[in-house]
Amino acid sequence: MSASGLPYHLRPRKFVDRELFSEFVAQFVAVNDPNEYIYISMGGMHLTDHKAIYKKTSINCLLSFDGDDEVVQYQNYFKPFHNIHCENWMSHELPGRIDGIMQEHKKSRKVIWLDYTASITGRQLDEVSAVVGKMGPLDIIRVTVNLQTLTRDVMEKSLPLEQRTMAKLQADYLRSMVGSYLPAGTKEVSPGAIEVGLSECVESAFAKGLDGTGYVAKPVLLTQYSDTTNMFVATAVISDANSEVVPSGWKMSPADWHDITPINLPDFTVSERYRFDRVMHMSEAEISAEVGYSLMNDAQLKSYRALHRFYPTFDSVGG
Repeated sequence: MSASGLPYHLRPRKFVDRELFSEFVAQFVAVNDPNEYIYISMGGMHLTDHKAIYKKTSINCLLSFDGDDEVVQYQNYFKPFHNIHCENWMSHELPGRIDGIMQEHKKSRKVIWLDYTASITGRQLDEVSAVVGKMGPLDIIRVTVNLQTLTRDVMEKSLPLEQRTMAKLQADYLRSMVGSYLPAGTKEVSPGAIEVGLSECVESAFAKGLDGTGYVAKPVLLTQYSDTTNMFVATAVISDANSEVVPSGWKMSPADWHDITPINLPDFTVSERYRFDRVMHMSEAEISAEVGYSLMNDAQLKSYRALHRFYPTFDSVGG
């Protein structure tokens, strides 16, 4: 089963990723006037990210687009607020529609999330580049991509046959999918760190879109998670090269495009989580001694400490 077909409440790592994004947007627009912004994304049937952005950020103009008219009809019937606008069109149409959207809704700035569920392609990155080319200072762009991993035999069937390490083969396969968006100097993409290659592709798409504008896309949140499918997510702010745009309270900014935060969290029940939170300040060895076995390694413990306040709590709601 592909995770893209699952609802958000069955995808805890995507939930955490979205909560991180919403928190950044909330901090950012608080000092840049949320009333100037429109939020645009592929909202999906349940408009989950639109609800989160509205609740966290006070952005009161939100737009969802989808290529399936039945999904849009569902959205329009069940949408929770009148100020979520649901429209039927495809992602490749967005660059040509942005100017009209901004004029229609009388907004000067935008937050856009392109959430791709199919494996990465050059066409997706062309869309990303075209959208970024329509963005300006203090706009926020967010892109989700993935590379659905294949076996050596399957990859070699689509590439010239020669002896390769898996890392070289993976780089060649990714390049066959995205073309020049993967830098020519990238000769290897480790099967255990595919997100690094994906990050380089997204960085290239952002740079291509902004070429000649004098602006850059500054990464403010780079994450990787897996809910049966390995996903890489890049969030960046458009600005000039010398501007400091990150709010002082935001602590998740990466050092560079390879500094990716893994969202590697355990599948705790509510009671398990509350019991673990009381000991998470301990070392891995101390926790193991406390519970009687090795519950998680140091990397997982570090990730949980950094992200635990975003961890979802799913429980029954009384009537």
